[in-house]
Amino acid sequence: MIAQATLYTQVGLLLRKRGDLTRALRLLELAMKLAPDHPDTWINLGVVYQDLNQIGQAINAFQQAHAIAKKNDIKESLHISELNLALARFRLGPQHALFKDFLVR
Repeated sequence: MIAQATLYTQVGLLLRKRGDLTRALRLLELAMKLAPDHPDTWINLGVVYQDLNQIGQAINAFQQAHAIAKKNDIKESLHISELNLALARFRLGPQHALFKDFLVR
């Protein structure tokens, strides 16, 4: 299942690069269902959600990636998820509750 999830992720990233965000999202969601404990899959899913301006969904994906990376001590994914989470919250603007929650921490 991991190999299939990796294939879906790679094809999804290629589709994203080509601008086919809908199909990219579909493949990354399939990859996430096959390998839900891989933080990079969640990060890539969050990036596509962000590309589609679905910021709430992006934040959820980045939070999931962060939790998995922290639990499994995967430092690189932890830092990448933190950065993407901060950028997504920044896109919401200071009036949004998720942005304000981020500033309090």
